[in-house]
Amino acid sequence: MTDIVSLGDDLLFFSRIRAEAEVAGRKAWQARDLAALQARLADRRVGLVLLDLDVAEAGAVISACPAGVSVVAYGPHVDAARLRSAREAGCARVMPRSQFVAELSGIVSAEKSC
Repeated sequence: MTDIVSLGDDLLFFSRIRAEAEVAGRKAWQARDLAALQARLADRRVGLVLLDLDVAEAGAVISACPAGVSVVAYGPHVDAARLRSAREAGCARVMPRSQFVAELSGIVSAEKSC
């Protein structure tokens, strides 16, 4: 299975993502900004990027990802414009944070999230 990179700055939330990834037999890495994401993409066999829309714009992340890397974006449910923008940018899935948390296990266990 491929690695997962979580683009976000919340260490406690990332620990939950990493724990779910480990259960699924995958490695998870955290990137706190776009530059760190790009470095991780160059270094590792990444198949999935989990994008916190509070940290980066979806268009920039999609542009940074090589072909074959799925991007699942999540953000505040009240920020409909940002969620819509992520869908339009081409994210494999876009959802409110509450839905992301509820579906996290399934998201990280699937080899392809789209």
